[in-house]
Amino acid sequence: MKNKTKLKNDFPRIMTIREVSEYLKIPVSTLYSLSKKGIIRGVKLGKCWRYLETDILALWQLKEAA
Repeated sequence: MKNKTKLKNDFPRIMTIREVSEYLKIPVSTLYSLSKKGIIRGVKLGKCWRYLETDILALWQLKEAA
């Protein structure tokens, strides 16, 4: 059991489109558009989009560097 808990902590958090929308304070429809254009990195699994928290946080680093 300890190994499963440890492994879970080694991977970045996976966020839903609603979680990312709330975090970035943008509408879900805008997030869909940005994801489809590849501006925000995400993976579409069936009908659902999923995002790595580390990718969302990296957006701020890219904006600060620009």
